[in-house]
Amino acid sequence: MDQKKNNFAPLQRLSIQQKRGGPVVRDARMPPSTQIATKQDFRDPRFEATSGELNSEKFYKSYSFLQEQKQKEIQEVSKALQTIKNPDERSKLKSIIATTKDQLKKRDLQTQKKNIQKQFQGKNFFPKKSLIKETVLKEKFDQLEKGGKLDNFMASKKKRIADKLSYAQKKIK
Repeated sequence: MDQKKNNFAPLQRLSIQQKRGGPVVRDARMPPSTQIATKQDFRDPRFEATSGELNSEKFYKSYSFLQEQKQKEIQEVSKALQTIKNPDERSKLKSIIATTKDQLKKRDLQTQKKNIQKQFQGKNFFPKKSLIKETVLKEKFDQLEKGGKLDNFMASKKKRIADKLSYAQKKIK
């Protein structure tokens, strides 16, 4: 019995001294244990509550220069695309142009949707997604009609739909 108490005595002494903040005492009869380091938490400030909530309008206003920079990048890459003849490099540049154009289109669509929601916001009315889509399409058609590009747009849209249908019919057969 006394031996068991003696074996556990250093552990008790160890825990008491750790509580007090004193140095770690080791028993000579026991092998030294590896120090257990406290695991450091790596936290991303974007997702922390202490950083506050994201105000997307303020964010896009303060970083509006990025859209201009992306447009300049598209122009520079398209100029470089004309001079390069290697097909691998050309495909890389084309993909860069396509992705940046897509990003700009998405941002424009988001701003249109926000503006539409603001129009209805004062009326205690929260529009459905379908209503937002309709108004975005109406605005798009109005812009195309003012520019005189509506006929070309409709022709290309009809062609895309016809291509999809013919592809689907081939799959069925």
